[in-house]
Amino acid sequence: MSALPVLLGALLLALFLRPGLAADRALQLGLVVNGHDSGLIGEFLERDGALFATPAELLELGLLTPPHLTADPQGRVPVAALPGVATVLEARTQRLLVRAEPAALRPALLGGGGAGPLLISPAGWGALVNYDLLAQHGRGRRNSAFGFAGGLFEARVFGPHGDLSSALPAYADPPPGAPHLTRLFTTYTWSDPDRMVRQRLGDVVGSGLAWTRPVRLGGAQFGTDFGLRPDLVTFPTPVLRGSAAVGSTVDLLVDGVRQQSAAAPAGPFELRQPPVVTGAGELSLVVRDALGRESVRTLPFYASRALLLSGLADYAVQLGAVRRGFGTIHDSYAEPVAIGTLRFGLRDWLTLESHAETGAGTAMAGGGAAVRVGAVGVASFAAAGSTGAGGGGGLFSLAWERIARPLTVAVSASAATPGYRDVAGAVDGVAARRSVRASVGLSLGALGNFGAVYAEQRFGRESARPGRAFSPADIATVSATWSHSLTDNVFVYATAFRNLRERSQDGIFLGLVVALGARDNASLDVAGNADGAVVSARHQRSASAPGDWGWRVQAQHGLAQYDPAQHDRTGREAAELTHQAGWGRVSGGVEHAGPSTVGRVAVRGAVATLGGGLFVSGRIEDAFAVVHTGEVPDVPVFIENRPAGRTDRAGRLLVPNLHAWQPNTLALIVVDFGLRRGTAARLLLVDPDGRPVPVGSVVALGEGRAVAPIGHGGETYFSDLASGNQATVTRPDGTRCVARFRFVPVPDALPTIGPIPCE
Repeated sequence: MSALPVLLGALLLALFLRPGLAADRALQLGLVVNGHDSGLIGEFLERDGALFATPAELLELGLLTPPHLTADPQGRVPVAALPGVATVLEARTQRLLVRAEPAALRPALLGGGGAGPLLISPAGWGALVNYDLLAQHGRGRRNSAFGFAGGLFEARVFGPHGDLSSALPAYADPPPGAPHLTRLFTTYTWSDPDRMVRQRLGDVVGSGLAWTRPVRLGGAQFGTDFGLRPDLVTFPTPVLRGSAAVGSTVDLLVDGVRQQSAAAPAGPFELRQPPVVTGAGELSLVVRDALGRESVRTLPFYASRALLLSGLADYAVQLGAVRRGFGTIHDSYAEPVAIGTLRFGLRDWLTLESHAETGAGTAMAGGGAAVRVGAVGVASFAAAGSTGAGGGGGLFSLAWERIARPLTVAVSASAATPGYRDVAGAVDGVAARRSVRASVGLSLGALGNFGAVYAEQRFGRESARPGRAFSPADIATVSATWSHSLTDNVFVYATAFRNLRERSQDGIFLGLVVALGARDNASLDVAGNADGAVVSARHQRSASAPGDWGWRVQAQHGLAQYDPAQHDRTGREAAELTHQAGWGRVSGGVEHAGPSTVGRVAVRGAVATLGGGLFVSGRIEDAFAVVHTGEVPDVPVFIENRPAGRTDRAGRLLVPNLHAWQPNTLALIVVDFGLRRGTAARLLLVDPDGRPVPVGSVVALGEGRAVAPIGHGGETYFSDLASGNQATVTRPDGTRCVARFRFVPVPDALPTIGPIPCE
């Protein structure tokens, strides 16, 4: 036998038995990390005695994969190459024992890191009309009569594809040259909460930034609206990180008050988007293990809505024609314009912003930034340039804010060159050349709170030229306010005001407010200026819930100027009565001031249709819902623990003034609680000889229905009865009989039917 075949066979056998050529083996392994069973099972691949897994699988198991590791063609990386990780495969229990440093583990997320998307109820088709009617009649000097009657109407038509709204004030006897009916706006709005965008067609107000000015347009607007997702936090908040050697409890304190508590597994953890308010504060992270040992970490922070989360964008685009003469007979649409605004969170501490406008004979563009300076505050700056028929110019703006206790400070200033124009300035010719505003707030503890504001605004000569409908004057004012709660129901305040350009407008205000209950309060005010002082007293009761009555009584005396030719010490007395009904709000009152006495009557409410019904209610400012209780009337309904009313005879009630897109509130929907009037009765069954059916018998009401036992006296109970019924009785001895009876419901009672013969 030749040796060559033997050698070839041996070589092939050796190659076949080499470990590198062995088949890969898929393993499902339980994971134990640092001695703690994670309760997770991972998918691994064993190859040549080594374990491989995809980075995504490792991340799900809590292990971090550095980006520099080289993956195989199937995207797997060797587990042994993970830095800071040592593993042992326990074949008997099919577990992977892992020893990992904290830096190699994915931090456990505590507190959820923000709520998920809200469940938005689908909008229904409907319409509403808000109305606000006012009529007054009075007599003045020499018994001359005067009067007024009019109202404001707002109409909306809505459905799954958006809503169309319009507002129109109407006058029964308008002033000379004014129409009886004026259109304020007509706008179609479509909202997408998933993408946080809102689109408007029709009359819109251009959006902008702190250093830009809005204008009214007739056209289209498209952009982000974070109000559609109130569950999201759009400004940067601190991310707290820690590590627990064993399973522990983690408490979060904001300014010393506990806000969250969560269980943390052994290893690193993170707490994102803690519930902080804007401004400066202090976070404390308390980690407590099973033995009660505590570790505390404190972190100062500063949160501001002037900043956006890193990677988050806020934009708006407006295209249309400038609207002139809004709300007047000269209302018109003029020059076409285009306006765009963009804010972008480049870093959690840096937000960039830009704005551009073109049209009305001018073009403007600019940019700026908001920068968080540690835990101290936020600084903002911007610059813009313009060009047009009037030449060109520039605008520069600076701002600083620090909101904290006990001291809050905010300063902003802007300056523009004479040739600077934006679209608003090109339309009305009014532009401030310099604006300065500074405010300070100070908490005095037991002595109350103090605040002061300085405001200055200067206009160019072109803004005050003769013949202009609106010629603003330069202003420079300073005011200071002190307030204090003496007790839980007694509040005092004092305000001083000084006009640095017109000293005759200086004044001081003093006030005392006393809460007399949940709905009642009384106040005493003193206002003084260069002409003297006015003292007024007021007592009022609010009417907010359906069925409430409210009132207001007011008296004012002192030096009051009611005639340009003379000053008289006169007074002003007023009384008003208000009733909040389920269909709306009505008020009436009388006022006497100087030679005039005026009587007023006002009615406000809404008429709406939704879910197949027509409803009257109080004025609807935002969203509303129709509560349906089936055929059960007079059911009390509450909104946020406050009475909203009772259902009508059809079991329906319109609940106004819900908050759209907010948790636990429903907008433009029909809520059906599925209540139905019961059709039950107690039955008395007897044999043909008049004796009660024997105890232990059972009765079935129709085929396929549940059976009910018969008790003493032949008594049983059934629900869901029809007008005509047939019951089959089975006696203990197996014999049967049939009972037939009719049912007539008795309101608010359980009727007894019988004796019913069973034959």
